[in-house]
Amino acid sequence: MQVIESFKPTYNPARAAQASLREPFWQLDLLKTFIENSGDGITAFDLHLNCVLWNPVMERLSGVNANQAMGRSIFDTLLGPQDLDARESVFAALLGRTVTLKSESLERLPIRLDSFYSPLTDPLGAINGGIVIVRPASEGTHGVHTPEFSLSPSTVDIDQLDNLR
Repeated sequence: MQVIESFKPTYNPARAAQASLREPFWQLDLLKTFIENSGDGITAFDLHLNCVLWNPVMERLSGVNANQAMGRSIFDTLLGPQDLDARESVFAALLGRTVTLKSESLERLPIRLDSFYSPLTDPLGAINGGIVIVRPASEGTHGVHTPEFSLSPSTVDIDQLDNLR
């Protein structure tokens, strides 16, 4: 009986290195596409509360364009002095908590929103900022305000968001 040696693909370190370099950029492009084309308003802020991301829906909802928002405090761009629950939610995100506010009314916006506040972490789990996702309030939730807290960590990497600018 004749034994046929099985086919064994050859490992090419140079090809593997090129593939690994392309993969993160492909993922960043995909992430950027998702954020820019999301139906939700999305903003992210760093530990100094400065906006590092502001998508087109956030521009439409807030009337503030990305160039005006980037590098400015989230309190100057999105949240007014009377938005106490939202302000607390920003700080909760920096403490590692996820907060959902239903039918939130923000001082600077003409519509009620459902909003989600969550921490942004680096690959080692250190908190480097937060993310806010907003959408017009769901039907039937007007007048209902229910803060919900969770300790689940975010999986969004702040280093990837920095590269989107």
